[in-house]
Amino acid sequence: MNMKIFGLFVLLLAASFVVAADATPTDTGQRISGALCQLYDLMKNIFPPLIVLVVVMAAVIYAAGHVLGQEMGARAKSWALNLIIYTTIGIIIFLLVPWLLGQVVPELNLEEACG
Repeated sequence: MNMKIFGLFVLLLAASFVVAADATPTDTGQRISGALCQLYDLMKNIFPPLIVLVVVMAAVIYAAGHVLGQEMGARAKSWALNLIIYTTIGIIIFLLVPWLLGQVVPELNLEEACG
């Protein structure tokens, strides 16, 4: 599942470059900066609601596991635990992306440049 998260990150990065390619800045650095800003804004807008949704889903699945039979309850609890683990990984990614993007382009301060 970690490869799925990495694949999603790469897909989002590639999509940002494609969207930035439609713009007409003359400098390649501006295009890359614009793509990184779009990726950063996408992460800021998508991840927090998604994280909340997954945690609520995990809570509902865990609660349903107590109502179901023993075998299905164990599966539901396992699913809920996996959702919490993957959400934790998502939170770590969400917190590390600004730092990673800052390491890729040290001149770009994401908080100031992307608003």
